[in-house]
Amino acid sequence: MQNIFLPEKLFLIIALIFGVLLAVLTPPYQIPDEPQHFYRALSITEKRIISLKINDNTGNYLPADLDEIHEKYVPIIKNLDKKTSFDDFKKSLAFKYNKNKQMFFNFPNTALYSPVCYIPQIIGIIVSKLFTNSLVAILLFGRLFSLFFFIAMGYLSIKTIPILKWGTLLVLLTPMNLIIASGFSADTVLFCLSIFYFAKILQYYFTEKILDTKAIILLTIIALLIALCKQSFLFTLFIFIIPAKRFGSNSALKIATIIIPALAASIIWALMVKNIYIPLNNADAIGQISYIINHPVEYLTALFKPTFDSLIILFEAICIMGWLEMSVPKYYYFIYIVLFILNAILITDTNNLKIKIQTNIKFIILTLLNYIAISTLLYLSWAPPGNFYPTMVLQGRYFSILLLPLMTIFYATTNYTNNKLKQTLNITTVLFIIAILTQVTHTIIIRYY
Repeated sequence: MQNIFLPEKLFLIIALIFGVLLAVLTPPYQIPDEPQHFYRALSITEKRIISLKINDNTGNYLPADLDEIHEKYVPIIKNLDKKTSFDDFKKSLAFKYNKNKQMFFNFPNTALYSPVCYIPQIIGIIVSKLFTNSLVAILLFGRLFSLFFFIAMGYLSIKTIPILKWGTLLVLLTPMNLIIASGFSADTVLFCLSIFYFAKILQYYFTEKILDTKAIILLTIIALLIALCKQSFLFTLFIFIIPAKRFGSNSALKIATIIIPALAASIIWALMVKNIYIPLNNADAIGQISYIINHPVEYLTALFKPTFDSLIILFEAICIMGWLEMSVPKYYYFIYIVLFILNAILITDTNNLKIKIQTNIKFIILTLLNYIAISTLLYLSWAPPGNFYPTMVLQGRYFSILLLPLMTIFYATTNYTNNKLKQTLNITTVLFIIAILTQVTHTIIIRYY
């Protein structure tokens, strides 16, 4: 009976139940940028790895019936008065994947993403095509395969990580992360790979063994895949948390074999898609870079100045649904923050493993670098030079990969053992997750039906 209450087992059960509910109950296109992600994944399955640029549009030729789905479900987005029904969903199954009847679809914001971002969805699309040509059914299969990937990687991450197992459970099952995982998004693969990579980093940090060839190869592959997900190379630098002595002889060379392929892959893909890039929202990447270089203090002040916008972004990373127009009651947010901190500072699932002060400094530096890199990339892509308005550009889900590193910083700074609180905190964490996801499911139903 005790094995059932292991955090990885509980994650599997909770994520499967609520994930399937969210994947099925959320109408098509009702998570952020889902139409564009669906178009991009579909085009990849048709071996159109590099999208087409036609005049001021970047996208591809796809089945024309997608336009019918667009007309049916896009008007619901952010329109709280607009509803759908299960009857509408059944009728939507009639929209077919017809290669002989195609039209051009524009998706400039996702056209630049590498196929790595859509690995589970691509598999879902390929499998679904074996026995259906319904576009909505294909979308649903892509969602479910994304969810199954999330569950598998989350299970492995919790099982692997030597500390913060219950905290990792809490991070994985925020409403935003589970909603994104049960929909069509490029963020799922990046998030899952980053969490698993970070779990392996901590595992190898605490081990006393020299890393063998299999471990080096595994880290190299994960780092490579992360770097190909939305230009996220800097997250791979957490490899420097592992003490050099764990790599044995030629440690510098072994670390280089992990980092260099990731960096090279990121650069190569950027060069491959540079000719199809189209600026959005009057963005000017070169002009923005120039402005930041000439006004570094202004930029860093904008990034780190504590404002109400910062709380909104954090709230978005936890409790927002739909296209950021729905949320659970605000008190869930504050309870989450309390549980986040308690799971970080209370040692409840380890043998009192400690992180050295110098290592924690590395965690802080790398987390800040990643925060700056993510923010900068967003400002380059979505804002005119000199415009640094957080809520207009920065969205909470983009920073979800930093929640676990942030929790680790808290753990290393102020942790202590309290066995009396262990069981109470664990049970409270699980009950809270079930409560908030139940609220999310209820909110989805009354919002759309």
